[in-house]
Amino acid sequence: MEPYIRHGRSLQVAPEFKSIKQRPRELLGNWLICAIGCDARGKESLAVGEDPLGGDGLIVDKESDDKLFMEHVYVPAGPEGEFEDRVMAALQAKAAKGEEYAKGRTLVIFADAVGKWFPNRLARRIAGQHHFRGVWLVALDAPSITNGTYAYNVAELDVSNGNASVSRVVVSPEFDSWTVETIQ
Repeated sequence: MEPYIRHGRSLQVAPEFKSIKQRPRELLGNWLICAIGCDARGKESLAVGEDPLGGDGLIVDKESDDKLFMEHVYVPAGPEGEFEDRVMAALQAKAAKGEEYAKGRTLVIFADAVGKWFPNRLARRIAGQHHFRGVWLVALDAPSITNGTYAYNVAELDVSNGNASVSRVVVSPEFDSWTVETIQ
């Protein structure tokens, strides 16, 4: 994944990998969610896999064989200050495909859009607007690139427990390790 992450445009336009049938940004988004789940469990018990039903990948619990089927939508960069509106438009475009399409699937919104965003406010805005099992937002923390690391802010947009959970996954400059920091 290193070349795709270092050359961000690849995450926007690269086609599916032939070996796993996911675009680089889909694989990255799924892996980031896996990294957060593994960190929370204290062990690497989750893995990314190919969706046999044709979706945008899945996350497998290697201990229980539970599967989380994923769908993805991409939010390109646009004028600053429109971040949440652009995310909402992307969510609504996927939600418009209907309840059957979303049933049992988790939506990952991979955002290159820039601007300030507030996970709790965004989670409240999307509540009741879709039929997905859950919605996650993945966004590059652009300032992290200046020191050679790549950090992604990853939010589970659900406030049923009071706050949307937000983590930052930081990949080392050598791409040989990563850490997860809980933000909220």
